[in-house]
Amino acid sequence: MAPAFDDASHVSSTVASVLGLLEAADGLRLGALARALGVDASVASRHVAAATELGLVQRRPDPADGRACQLSVTDAGRAVLAERRAARLRWLSGVLADWGDAEVDDLLAAVRRLRRDVVSASGSAVSPVRRPVPVPAVAAL
Repeated sequence: MAPAFDDASHVSSTVASVLGLLEAADGLRLGALARALGVDASVASRHVAAATELGLVQRRPDPADGRACQLSVTDAGRAVLAERRAARLRWLSGVLADWGDAEVDDLLAAVRRLRRDVVSASGSAVSPVRRPVPVPAVAAL
């Protein structure tokens, strides 16, 4: 499944994760991004360098602390995220094509419950740092 999404946008899932976290948080410092990814700052720095080299992430001075930098997604990065989301939606639409409305509703309820339980078990509502993705109507699938 993941390789199809990688092919859709020509970026790795790791870079896409960096973009998604930065977009959801409306920018982060490197340390906060590393914590959100669950990796060391040096690893996050390499991911950011790859995304920056592709023109998907930009660094700006942090308004709260000029010594630090704020990482944010560029317009090109947002386009990559949109392309990956569209590819994921097309894939999921194909998977659910023969599901009835009640089956899709049951699935959504179960996934929402799972997310609540995972967040509750982790002890943090920050995990993951993503905005909810709007669920299209089944007819749109």
